Amino acid sequence: MECDPKASREVTLEAPRIELGKPMLVAGFSERHAHPSAAEGIPKQWARFAPHRTQIPGAIAELAHGVCYNFDGQGAFDYLSGVEIVGHETLPGKYAFLQIAAQRYAIFSYPGPIADIRSVMSAIFANWMPASGHQPAEAPMLECYSPAFDAATGLGGFQIWLPIQD
Repeated sequence: MECDPKASREVTLEAPRIELGKPMLVAGFSERHAHPSAAEGIPKQWARFAPHRTQIPGAIAELAHGVCYNFDGQGAFDYLSGVEIVGHETLPGKYAFLQIAAQRYAIFSYPGPIADIRSVMSAIFANWMPASGHQPAEAPMLECYSPAFDAATGLGGFQIWLPIQD
């Protein structure tokens, strides 16, 4: 797991809460990205996904999720923009799905704009992680967007769910 070292500005994060996340199934659009093109590609992926958000069968549409997984150690990873669903049996083929196992997470809440996400990730990996005594787990990392998040303006805050080892 890695973060983009080219953060746009320094941010201050509150201490995360540590929580065991439940297993869940997330469906949406999945694409492979690499730094630095991810900074442009992921917002475009969300724009393509947005009209589908409420059309996915079995969707639990309260939260939207960005899921980073399949990190290759060279800066590339798969990214799924989606929503939690209750089952994939009726899911049309245009949607990808990912089963996420129960996992322990450090959950960081950030009230600022999505434009700060690179800075948030940098603060987590460069500041919090070395001082925390925790190690990242080989598991998907989640971004969580509540209904208060406004995709058009990028405002409303978000959460980063960083998988950590027990």
